[in-house]
Amino acid sequence: MALHKCKKDFLKAVKERNLLYDGAFGTYYVAKSGSGDLPERANDENPCLVKEIHKEYIMSGAQIIRTNTFASGCTALSCGVEALKRNLRSACRMAVEAVCESGKEVYIAVSCYEDNHAFADDSVEGLKRSLSDFGLNNIKKNFICFGD
Repeated sequence: MALHKCKKDFLKAVKERNLLYDGAFGTYYVAKSGSGDLPERANDENPCLVKEIHKEYIMSGAQIIRTNTFASGCTALSCGVEALKRNLRSACRMAVEAVCESGKEVYIAVSCYEDNHAFADDSVEGLKRSLSDFGLNNIKKNFICFGD
């Protein structure tokens, strides 16, 4: 599996070289899908497209991809907490699968929306816990978490 395992590795890599980040996922999603809908809805409604976009960024040279969760929040998605949890899990699963299927070494950044109160405590910690069902034993070493 090509998923980087350690935050330390990330910090070392950033000090040693420039890393290429994926680009405006939402903008690309709208162009590719022709949909004017919130891109984060695709986590539930069209996860294959979400994964395909991640893979395109990876194959184009991205060394860091962000989960499609920038606007995933109860308010933005007009949903309850359980639906939001499903959305976040799907988004993270698609990013993990894209990296694993690519065979490339890619970091995954978890993008956390300010309205993300799907978890009782810190959003980032909640996201990490929600990812444990993907068989990643030490979640906090597998993801770089940007945002609040």
